[in-house]
Order: sequence, then C-alpha cells, then structure tokens
Amino acid sequence: GFSRGGPTQAALQTMTESLLQKGGVTVLPQTDEEENPLSPSLCIEIAVVKRKASFYTYFIRESLIQHVTVTREESVSLKAPTWSIGLIGEGNVEMIQRDLKKLVEVFLKDFHKAQKKN
Repeated sequence: GFSRGGPTQAALQTMTESLLQKGGVTVLPQTDEEENPLSPSLCIEIAVVKRKASFYTYFIRESLIQHVTVTREESVSLKAPTWSIGLIGEGNVEMIQRDLKKLVEVFLKDFHKAQKKN
C-alpha cells in the first residue's frame, strides 16, 4: 500500500464511490452483495509498487461483474466480468488518483450508454 504520504485504500474507495454517486450510480454497502448475489458489482483493483520517494509504478483495473447464463447450457449460470478496462502507469499519488478518476469516468460513460439502449 501507500498510505504513508499518500491516499489510503479507504480514501481511494471514498473518492471512487463519490464519483459513481455523482455519476448516477447507486453504491450499495459491500454486505449487500452477499444478500443479493445476483446484483452486479464494480470491482476495482489497484496494485502499487513504490519506486522512489513519492514515485510509484501502478496497475488499475475496473471490471463490471454480472450474473450471466451460458446460452448453449441455460442451466449454467455464474458471475463473470462483462466489461473491463485497465491501465499501467508511473507517477506520484496525484497521478494514481487522476488515472483512477479517468477510469471511473470511462465506466460511467459506458454505463449510461448501455442504459439508453435498454
């Protein structure tokens, strides 16, 4: 992690949830997923390696996980990624936050585009 001198996991989660809510996406508590296993979820993974003081190499991936049914075998259903995007970058904490924000914005754009089709 990089909480010393940088954002904590909680701070990045709070920032991301705020962006999603402002973008019109309902953010549910993580416990809701256990109670409603068929609900879609947005999984965000961030891996960080500190290279020098305040300089990191990082990987960010967002995946929309949804309940799907296999077309040729309708008795088979599972949760699977139906949308995904990611990036690898280098920079300071502000660049990590900026890139995370960009990926959330891409998700929101695609999410709203998919909602218009339905």
